[in-house]
Amino acid sequence: MLAFFVVGAQASDPPGVGDEALKLDVEQWLQVPDNQEVTLEALRGQAVVLEFWATWCGPCVGAIPHINELAEEFADRPLRFLSVTDEDRETIEKFLKQRPIRGWVGLDKAPTVQHGYGISAIPTTILIDRQGRISGVMHPNQLDSEVLEKLLAGEDPGVGDVRQERLKFAEGPSEENLGEPLYQVLIRPILTSTEPGSSMSMSRRKLTLREMDARRVLTSLNDFGITRTVIEADLAADTYLVQASLPQGLDLKATVLEAALTAFGLEQRIEQREVDVLRVLPVEELGPNLEKAPEPLGSSSISGKRLFFQGLPIASLLRMLEYRLKVPVLDESGLSREDSFNATLEVPSWEREDVLKAVQEQLGLHLVPARRPLEVAVIRASDTRRED
Repeated sequence: MLAFFVVGAQASDPPGVGDEALKLDVEQWLQVPDNQEVTLEALRGQAVVLEFWATWCGPCVGAIPHINELAEEFADRPLRFLSVTDEDRETIEKFLKQRPIRGWVGLDKAPTVQHGYGISAIPTTILIDRQGRISGVMHPNQLDSEVLEKLLAGEDPGVGDVRQERLKFAEGPSEENLGEPLYQVLIRPILTSTEPGSSMSMSRRKLTLREMDARRVLTSLNDFGITRTVIEADLAADTYLVQASLPQGLDLKATVLEAALTAFGLEQRIEQREVDVLRVLPVEELGPNLEKAPEPLGSSSISGKRLFFQGLPIASLLRMLEYRLKVPVLDESGLSREDSFNATLEVPSWEREDVLKAVQEQLGLHLVPARRPLEVAVIRASDTRRED
């Protein structure tokens, strides 16, 4: 089975097999001899193996030894190996110290060349013959000595165009022939915003996140929430549509979170860290707007500058305050976690000082800043994106 990573939308009309190859307009080339011009015109008479890859892409990195072996085998032949990525120079130079690539490496940060060739998934290898025309588009694991010999001889390598196969795979059967998906997680960048704002909806089996950037996606799916999630990675500024439909019995949010981490090239670990928190001091007397509920009705809402809370444990109220104040709130109130409470809170604004004052006066809860060791979810670039 050939694995690949989806990286974006294809160009509307990329060149196909038999068409003239596009210019190699990348920002910078590495490992190129002095005074060597890297253009198809300068390389005319040589065949070209043009590889699109990235350091964070597992299949791309896995294909490097195979391509290096072929580059060694054909070192004395009129054949040039080019590897193009949209990553920055610092990332690539660190990577090359650990995993050398035989050939010239292009930095296409725009990424102009990648989009021009309609590369929607990596790794992808484009074969360019000695007259500058495309002879095939393939996965690098399909590349071998026989294919390269045909390429050099001006013959059809017989590899076709993997981009067309990927399109067929993506399109699949028509919607009217399909039933409800049994297991589906889709994460798509939004190219043109049409929604009024971000939103989240979830049922037992389905989840949808709309118009959210990567940070919002990760914290919305994470049980640690926005206040107990530490993100130590550079995230793209794109917004996304996330849709999932899973069988009952699976943890919906946890499953989609795992998919999102993979899609963004990240990993999550639970760590103990000392962080800023708000402590709820032991309560001696409930405030005028906080009382024990006769029964656990279970409803809450925030409307404007008013919080309404009915028949829920005190932990639920503190979670609402934590979300608004954007800092962990630790329950040291001494109130029973088995009891349910009713509460109404009116605030002049949701600035921290206004909220803390209103909570103390109206609810009898005194929240004070402190530093405490706390379990947090730490999100970093995954191993495939970091230097070993």
